[in-house]
Amino acid sequence: MTSEDKPPTTKFENVASLMISCLGLLLIVTTVNLACASCQLNSTRVTEIADQLETLAPIDDPSLVAASPQSLLARAGFKYEVYNITTDDGYILQLIHIINPLVSRNNLRRLPVLMQCPLLVTSGIFLAPSLDETQPVAYPSNNQPLSDNPREWTSSNRSLALFLANNGFDMWLGCNRGCDANNMGLDETKASPRARANYYSYSIDDFARFDLSANVDGVLNKTGAKKLLQVGFSQGTLISFMRLATTDIANDTFSSKIHTFVAMAPVAGRMSLSPLQLPLRAVVAAIYPVLYPIFLNNPVLTPELSRLVITVTLSLYENLPGGEAIIQLIGSLLGGPSLNMQFDRVIVGQVPLNGHGNQLAHFAQLIMINQAAKFDYGPIENLQRYNNSLVTPKYDFTKIRLNQSIALFAGTNDALAPLDNVGYLRSVLQNNVFYQKTIEGYNHFDFSIARDNYQQVNKPILDLLIDRLAKVQ
Repeated sequence: MTSEDKPPTTKFENVASLMISCLGLLLIVTTVNLACASCQLNSTRVTEIADQLETLAPIDDPSLVAASPQSLLARAGFKYEVYNITTDDGYILQLIHIINPLVSRNNLRRLPVLMQCPLLVTSGIFLAPSLDETQPVAYPSNNQPLSDNPREWTSSNRSLALFLANNGFDMWLGCNRGCDANNMGLDETKASPRARANYYSYSIDDFARFDLSANVDGVLNKTGAKKLLQVGFSQGTLISFMRLATTDIANDTFSSKIHTFVAMAPVAGRMSLSPLQLPLRAVVAAIYPVLYPIFLNNPVLTPELSRLVITVTLSLYENLPGGEAIIQLIGSLLGGPSLNMQFDRVIVGQVPLNGHGNQLAHFAQLIMINQAAKFDYGPIENLQRYNNSLVTPKYDFTKIRLNQSIALFAGTNDALAPLDNVGYLRSVLQNNVFYQKTIEGYNHFDFSIARDNYQQVNKPILDLLIDRLAKVQ
């Protein structure tokens, strides 16, 4: 049969082909991850493999592969300051202060803004969308935000962090331990024996209890402010709710330091997945006993391995016919169906950038038990850690005291933070919530990368924060 005699390819066959390609890509990435983790390939060899791949399938701009937030800021024409902060348990983190060179510090709005990033990325995800179209803008002299004129709803406003920086907000990018190659230090005078023995012996509990606290105190100490505005996305919301619900810290004043908390795609309360993700739940339950011994206290996704995986995906995105469609499909399979996602090479170059064994295992545990709970180390170690309890303590979000200060942004198609989960969260938070917006057609990733996220997310958050600041005494 000649090519002319072949029946035309149907839309269904095209979609099926893309799904097969997508699943194949996921299998390749997973296999590479596990192989490198189990075989303990050294960083030099992984880097050599990434270099070879770049030679075989050149990337237009290799500097985008695993680009740091600092390099992304410089690329967009913004300045920055980096501060080393130390947690109470001795981990050294980097706090990034965004500086709009066209805005005088004297003209900045009254309270600083701290942003907390999702799983498997750094705070660069708040910068990446349409970064090459973004540039510093002078804060309007009449102290008014950008116009509501639809003609100004441009893609250059898709980066929430830079959009707020262009509207007079003092922006800070928080981080968790191990979130990039620069966050690998310990203060030996404060570090616990456990941390000194193994840097990666931490879980999401430590992100909440120690890292978020250090980030908040770092911003307040550097700015002199008494309170701040906080924006969390996905995992960034989880650690915030965990910290706000923590009640066993003596003389704890954390809640009093948060003026307003904006939670985008909140993954807290119930940890169930949408029906679209039920197969993922089954896979997690099946592979967890196998992967747990491999992942426990191991880095899993090292900076070198991140670069290798991103090199593969970015090369496919730029060089493979239909590569962009494959990336879109992966996003829809993982985050929920969406027609709004708009990937570009800067965004693709940001995922995945970190992911450590206990962190990933902790998420798996939360999915399996359908609750927000502390890390399960097994009965014996649980007895030692959790006051002679065999089971892990649960986080009780009814204990959160942030009266009329929480805003929730949810999506109808969000597979990782389904509406029933958000509804449950709203019911336990009760009077803590003063605002909720549900966006039709949005999946989990749209809050950062949707083509219309300026209208649906960024501008509403700007208006909300301005309104909240007007009430600051």
